[in-house]
Amino acid sequence: MSGIIRAKQGTKHKSEQERRAQILDCSMEMFISNGYHKTTMKEIMASTELSKGAIYHYFSSKEEIFIGIVREFEVHLRLNFATIITSNDPIPDVKNLIYTNLDELIRLYRMSIVCLEISENHVVKQIFDGMSSYIRESTTIAIKSKYSHLSEEYVDDVVSSFYLMMEGLFSLAATDMLFNARNELAKVFRVVDCLLGMSKTN
Repeated sequence: MSGIIRAKQGTKHKSEQERRAQILDCSMEMFISNGYHKTTMKEIMASTELSKGAIYHYFSSKEEIFIGIVREFEVHLRLNFATIITSNDPIPDVKNLIYTNLDELIRLYRMSIVCLEISENHVVKQIFDGMSSYIRESTTIAIKSKYSHLSEEYVDDVVSSFYLMMEGLFSLAATDMLFNARNELAKVFRVVDCLLGMSKTN
């Protein structure tokens, strides 16, 4: 979803797809800034500059909008990580993919925090759990294909360590606006390279 956050433009002459995307984009910013429960449909309408009728034409409720945002993230991430599995040199591709999508991944982490407000929504939890499992599985396959000499247990340990480091990175990025996520991500990759026995960062 490079382009999950798109510049807000006038609403006139927009296609249905563009209007729907506008609603999702503006709503996501509202949810991240104010939280799920404090964000109202009236505020969403004001931020999108669309009428009540236009909003309800695409989404029947605030909850449906939230689910729509998470589903769009899911489609974007799955499409990107699917290419990693078939890559000839997956490790640099994993790094590039994360660097390229870092801002979106941080927003996704922020959305996962907001998600705690509606933890009773099993659909949202299922989507988040599915995304997490898919990314982890794709990364594991990528490492195993490149480093076939490593034991399965060791690869699982590397992936688990990577996941824990990324959790910490996203957590800091989500709560500290001055946190330089890109610089810290480079450190994470250097640690992973050392764990994999690589002599230099690809």
